[in-house]
Amino acid sequence: MAIILVVDDLAANRAVLVTLLGYQGHQLLEAANGREALDLARSARPDLVITDVLMPVMDGYELVRQLRLDPATRLIPVMFYTAHYGEHEARALALSSGVSHVLTKPVDPEDVLVAVASALAEREQAPPALAADFDRDHLQLLTDKLSRTDEDLRSANARLQALVHIGLELASEQDGAQLLHKVCVAARELFGASYVTLGVFEHNGRLAQHFVAVGVDCADPWAPGDLPPLLRSVMDERRCVHGVNPRGRAETMAFGPGHPDIHAYLAGAIASPAHVYGWLLIVSNDGRTFTSQDEHLLSALSGQVGRIYENGYFYRLARHERDRAQRYLDTADVILLALDLEGRLEVINRKGCVLLERDERELLGRDWVEMCVPASQRAEERERFRRIVAGDLSVVRGTVVTAAGRERLIEWRNTLLRDGDGHVLGTLSSGTDITE
Repeated sequence: MAIILVVDDLAANRAVLVTLLGYQGHQLLEAANGREALDLARSARPDLVITDVLMPVMDGYELVRQLRLDPATRLIPVMFYTAHYGEHEARALALSSGVSHVLTKPVDPEDVLVAVASALAEREQAPPALAADFDRDHLQLLTDKLSRTDEDLRSANARLQALVHIGLELASEQDGAQLLHKVCVAARELFGASYVTLGVFEHNGRLAQHFVAVGVDCADPWAPGDLPPLLRSVMDERRCVHGVNPRGRAETMAFGPGHPDIHAYLAGAIASPAHVYGWLLIVSNDGRTFTSQDEHLLSALSGQVGRIYENGYFYRLARHERDRAQRYLDTADVILLALDLEGRLEVINRKGCVLLERDERELLGRDWVEMCVPASQRAEERERFRRIVAGDLSVVRGTVVTAAGRERLIEWRNTLLRDGDGHVLGTLSSGTDITE
């Protein structure tokens, strides 16, 4: 069995090869960069070096150069193990330095075993001398790679910044239909798509009245049980997927004969942590394909949309219940008001507003005693409020003053408002005008 040196700055990448080749009985050595690998190669004389290309301290190409310049290590075969250097220029540079095998991450175990066996069988063969322009080509390749990396980072930062802005804009939208339309417009721009469609199911399982298509004329053709497999799977599995439909015909993906063409697609579930609401389909028909990075971006966007849509749903539900409760309060022929523990007005019905000659907006959030009790009686009224909060729920009488300065005598019946744990949150009072 052979001594094999595995070089990679990521321990997880080294572990893949060490575990796989360890089962073959090989003796494995590890290094985190080219400098460590060079020292190990000179001392342990491995039968094979498998190295990453882009590493700190010393990269894979410089490691190969140093090995080839040293007579003691010149004959050691080297394999590249990289996720980035599969381009033609990189492979040509590898061959010019005597690197005959290039493995691409993620690696197939069978490919590794075949390549390792081949490299070990050739280890007695002298590698070619370094090409005269090796250093120039190496520098050019690294410069190109860094340039592309810089461009990729700039693009990624711009898209992430756009995603943040989209989230902020969507979070302020309370109308469900407008929210979903804005989502489609933003997604089409963010991904440079030909068109975007979106559908949402309500909690009861029926397709909501909202089906949105931006960039194409497309009616809503599906009942919940008739969704195409692609859309059904992203909802069932709460995930994002991308792919290519070679001939572009939507019928081959079970979308129905009337659906627009789909050449490349990106699809994801609109979901909150608690519930899946629907799907988002992004289509490119201009030759562009989507990537795993696009999947991650869509996952972030659809997660934002799921949470915002859910918050809006519960907001609308709560507003509906609040309005219904307010209607009940407004039908009462007594004054109804709720105060928090600081004595601020939280709820008042129409009867109270009419008696006080004030609009609800003038009263809510204001100090009840300061706003509605005559100055001469405020100290006594504050003491009375403290006794109520402490548990004295006796029927009491007090004076209120209207916006016009008229005083009215009110008989109050009080109760305490508590949370689920029994802690007092405030007071609820009903008052009858007994002035006459």
